[in-house]
Amino acid sequence: MLDLQHLKTFMAVVATMSFNRAADELDYSQSSVTHHIKGLERELGVRLFDRFRFARTIVLTDAGRRVYLYATRLLALAEEAKVAVRPQRRRGRPKRGNAHTPVDVRVH
Repeated sequence: MLDLQHLKTFMAVVATMSFNRAADELDYSQSSVTHHIKGLERELGVRLFDRFRFARTIVLTDAGRRVYLYATRLLALAEEAKVAVRPQRRRGRPKRGNAHTPVDVRVH
């Protein structure tokens, strides 16, 4: 199962195009960022970045570009879910009466 934290790390690496800068941004060690990316690559069975050690640069692979599109959507959806289930603050005084309203929910 895809780990959202690994996807967040992946997105930070894409944004900075650097494992070191992503680590600084996330307040992680560089080895943690590497571990997250390698774990994600292992889970997906693809390389996400081409690493050019001599030039100290990284480039997204085709698979990495596709994962980026999905990661953007997955992280946005995860945030939307957190907001949706967060208790809403009520303004004014609470209403008296039945605190629970029957709801008919069907999940297909």
